[in-house]
This record gives sequence, structure tokens and C-alpha cells, in this order.
Amino acid sequence: TDPTYSFKWLIDNGFPYAPVFSTGVDGQIHNQKVDTINLLELDVFVDDKPQHYTEINTYTSAKCFLMNHHTNVNEQVGEGRLMSLADLKHKI
Repeated sequence: TDPTYSFKWLIDNGFPYAPVFSTGVDGQIHNQKVDTINLLELDVFVDDKPQHYTEINTYTSAKCFLMNHHTNVNEQVGEGRLMSLADLKHKI
């Protein structure tokens, strides 16, 4: 993933300036993502892939939320699901 694209999307959607970390391409990022979250000591993370949601909640101290997406609507995550990023501020 091109971090420039992600950074631009965040700024265009009203997020404050912050560093953007790219952890791989084509879904081959599992331990890189977990390692990066642990290295940065993040408290909260949002992902749209159920496998990453589970791995992050299992192998890091961060609370991961699953962003609703047409590819994960059948996943049962209870309070961990976000319907929009606006929901995040009510859950943390």
C-alpha cells in the first residue's frame, strides 16, 4: 500500500496530521502489522479484515475495531464493529 495515498485520504477526510505506516501489500502483512502496532505501543487500531482484527486483539495490547465492509458483514465481533469512523469516538 502506498502510504502517500493513505495519508492523502486521511487528510481529505478531516483527520489530523499524523505519520502513516505501510506494513505490506496483498494481505501478506500479518506479523508486520502486529510488530508495528507493538513497536509503536498503539492503544487503538481499526482494520477491515477479520483475520487482522483477531490477530491484533490477540497479539497486541491495542484494542482493534473491525470497520464494517461488504467482505466482513458475516463476522460476529459484537461491540468491536464500527459502522463508520465517526462511531470510533464513542467506543474509546
